[in-house]
Amino acid sequence: MFPLAALLAGLLGPRAPGEDACPYCRSEPALLKAAGLVSHGPFRFAKDDSEKVRKLLAPVSLLFLESAHFRIGSSLEAVNLSDEEETRVRAELAVLRKALPDVPARTRRVDPWLRLHLYALRAEACYEKFQGILGVRDEDFPAEREAGSPYMGEGRYLGEKEKYEILLHATTAAHKAFLLAYTGTQVPDSERWHFQERHAIHLSVPCVVEHRREKGLPPHLVHCLSHMLLAGYKHYSYEAPLWLDEGLAHWFERGIDPESNTFDADEGTAIPTLGESNWEAQTLRILARGKAEPLANLVRKKAFAELDVDDHVVCWSKVDFLVRTRPKEFGALLGKVKGRLDAKGYADARDLAGAQREAFRELLGWTFADVDREWEAWARKTYPPK
Repeated sequence: MFPLAALLAGLLGPRAPGEDACPYCRSEPALLKAAGLVSHGPFRFAKDDSEKVRKLLAPVSLLFLESAHFRIGSSLEAVNLSDEEETRVRAELAVLRKALPDVPARTRRVDPWLRLHLYALRAEACYEKFQGILGVRDEDFPAEREAGSPYMGEGRYLGEKEKYEILLHATTAAHKAFLLAYTGTQVPDSERWHFQERHAIHLSVPCVVEHRREKGLPPHLVHCLSHMLLAGYKHYSYEAPLWLDEGLAHWFERGIDPESNTFDADEGTAIPTLGESNWEAQTLRILARGKAEPLANLVRKKAFAELDVDDHVVCWSKVDFLVRTRPKEFGALLGKVKGRLDAKGYADARDLAGAQREAFRELLGWTFADVDREWEAWARKTYPPK
């Protein structure tokens, strides 16, 4: 481990002074509780705990914060805000100030501690919105599986036993070092990982290039969080249907910034690109070309490599249609395709395409072809042409 630490020391520089004293909550229990927070650590994290991660990445200045549903680590540096960023962050600062009066009402420069608090706020906002889509509350998820009750997973965090974890790296070098040590992988892009022994879903993000700014990182983060939360819903025992998983992640991301497009890819495969930010107009163009993939085909695609750019747009638009026109049924649909059990009570990922067909029939009285027809009519009526 020493050679790795020495390498990082040369690449990343010294630790920042005073990193153990948050100037906003001061780690005071009353302030933390008022803000819906738990502590700045140490706590369980990755395969072991936050302090071991800190030692692994030393001398990187790594800060931690635990909220109601997340454990977050960050080595993000201070950042100067653009006019657009400052306007958006000002509203978030107002929320933080309700419990943490030392948070400034407005600022052009966000220091590492304030960025950490902002990302905890954003993660929790995403969690709350996700619960709203699912139609669930914290109380619906017992700490342990309850015999005789509807299956809701294996723990209190949407069905996972542990809180969701986020590690925001200021450099790709630290991101790769963490992944190599804890997962055995070494990819340059954001990576989600399930630490099965702890039932904890982790996200490691290299916050470089567009993700370094306060404009690019928040939408990318909610895209990743949508994947994590759907994976954890009723426990991560199998993958959710791909079209729903990716379509919902795009929906969350574009709700933050329609100019932000995160495309997932399988390891070793090319990542799609699309410069168009107006996906409503893009949907209409796909329909005009007759190139919209039928839902009967989309439900059978299991790898990101099977989705082309048009498929990503169609998945997003069909989720957009269902969330906006059939929100209750959409939440129930997700509940029916996640947490499926066989006769012996074990996770059952067999015939998910059939499970979706049956769910649409039961919830809406629709076949897959009906979904396609209803969606197309809605999109042509609702989306303004560019």
